[in-house]
Amino acid sequence: MWRYDIIQKFINENKYKKYLEIGLGKECTNFEKIVNVNKIGVDPFWPEDIEKWLSPQTKIYKMTSNDFFKNKGSEILKNLDIAFIDGLHEYHQVIFEVQEILKYLLPTGTILIHDCLPFSEAMAKPLEEMSKYNACYEPWMGDVWKSIPILRAKFPEYSIFVIDSDCGIGVLTKQKMYLKKTGSFDEKMINDMTYEQFQISKRDMLNIVSLKEVGFDR
Repeated sequence: MWRYDIIQKFINENKYKKYLEIGLGKECTNFEKIVNVNKIGVDPFWPEDIEKWLSPQTKIYKMTSNDFFKNKGSEILKNLDIAFIDGLHEYHQVIFEVQEILKYLLPTGTILIHDCLPFSEAMAKPLEEMSKYNACYEPWMGDVWKSIPILRAKFPEYSIFVIDSDCGIGVLTKQKMYLKKTGSFDEKMINDMTYEQFQISKRDMLNIVSLKEVGFDR
């Protein structure tokens, strides 16, 4: 299943009404496929052919997520059902965005985080090393994965796991879909962890599950 399939499944099964996406990409590839919900998009760069995405049910804000939460959050995000984070690909930013979204997310809501399972060390380079990265060689996921164990430690009341599909879809929800014991994760340890160490311990650290384990294989 692709990210939009998983997002749409959450929307359909929970009858969600309000959806936020951070990081649209210039072609709105994921955003355009989400249906039957009021959509809010946030990206500092306008997508191509912006007019075709806009409607009374679809709003797009040309700004960083920091500015959006500071200036628009309380006005726009009340009673938010579901959010998808696919922006800067930097774990500090992901944690910030999750914490901001939780101010508005309904108790029945869900947050999804893309790019939690990089396929190689190059794909997992942190933002500050991007000058050394050849984007034409393979897509970049950054160190988003580091946000998952830290969020598991910060929010033990949530079920937090990563679905092993489409580059790794992190899930944060109070629905008890899939819950393992919260790990004891120190942020400094996670920040200093090498890619090799990540590969060895990622299954337990990220609470990785299959589509079948969360009932999404049908």
